Amino acid sequence: MKYKKLWALAGIALSCNLLLTACYFNSSSKSRDKVTSKQGVKKKHSNAKKGQVPGVDKPTDDSFLFTSESQIKARTSDGLILDHDGHTHFIFYSDLKNSKWAYLIPKNGQAPSTAAA
Repeated sequence: MKYKKLWALAGIALSCNLLLTACYFNSSSKSRDKVTSKQGVKKKHSNAKKGQVPGVDKPTDDSFLFTSESQIKARTSDGLILDHDGHTHFIFYSDLKNSKWAYLIPKNGQAPSTAAA
């Protein structure tokens, strides 16, 4: 009878150990997934800084490319709103750096005009 109680206790201890191991494995794999997804975002952002800005350096998925100042519909404090085939595209001033459109970036303290250029 004493040995049956010891076997039952050993079984419970092993079951708890197995359960804790499984929980730890699941939580560590989730945190690895989070790290991987964050690295993917950083990689995509760094490609944009290498002169691969859609709409500025290359066409977007709907073939939009900023080619003329006449496309400017409005200027905001963050960027330009540009017309394209019945809809608009937004380009941040930071995306215009190191491009032929860099001169459109407002100087320090200068508020952008709201009218099209």
